[in-house]
Amino acid sequence: MVAFATLVDLERRWRPLSDVEKERAEMLLSDAATKIALLCEQSGVEIDPENDLQSDALVGINCEMVKRAMLSPIDLPPVSTFAQTAGSYSESQTYVNPTGDIYMTLAEKKLIGIGAQRMGSISPAIGGIR
Repeated sequence: MVAFATLVDLERRWRPLSDVEKERAEMLLSDAATKIALLCEQSGVEIDPENDLQSDALVGINCEMVKRAMLSPIDLPPVSTFAQTAGSYSESQTYVNPTGDIYMTLAEKKLIGIGAQRMGSISPAIGGIR
């Protein structure tokens, strides 16, 4: 699976990356693109390379998914709350994505049509006659 976004796209939307971060980001860009493609397939959303609006949205979503994953510290245990105290000073943090999951927000899913409600009907067959 080829990623929808490149390292250049990610750096333009976020910040310059170190060499170590670039290696991780390349893997995450590919993983995120795979998740996007599978979610689209499961939801019946066709990815059209000729649709510039959809392509731009997919690049942005791919980058945001990777950014969320990379913002979680990889050198700390996956906790949702972290506190330190030394004397009268204390510090407390709650991580938004402590395990570094790659995920799409509801707004991102809605943007490309994943999870949209559909309506249909089935004509009953009575006595084998339609």
